[in-house]
Amino acid sequence: MGAVLAASPETSLQVGFTHQFDDLRADAKVLNGSDATVGVLSLGASSLLGRSTLVDLSLDIGLTDDATDYAVRIAVPVRFGF
Repeated sequence: MGAVLAASPETSLQVGFTHQFDDLRADAKVLNGSDATVGVLSLGASSLLGRSTLVDLSLDIGLTDDATDYAVRIAVPVRFGF
């Protein structure tokens, strides 16, 4: 689940939530102690740096014990030749 808000023609803000229930199976049987509940809140922003360059920054925050505590991602897609 998530939402994106256009803050300006060049900038957008994102918020999202992911929740997963997992367990590990072997030979169609659930392995004891392998169940996990992962909840992650994602916050981010994207902005155009020029006609062909975008910067996208996001922060994931783990909300459950089984989730990674945090993750930071940055992406800089560049379009060539147009």
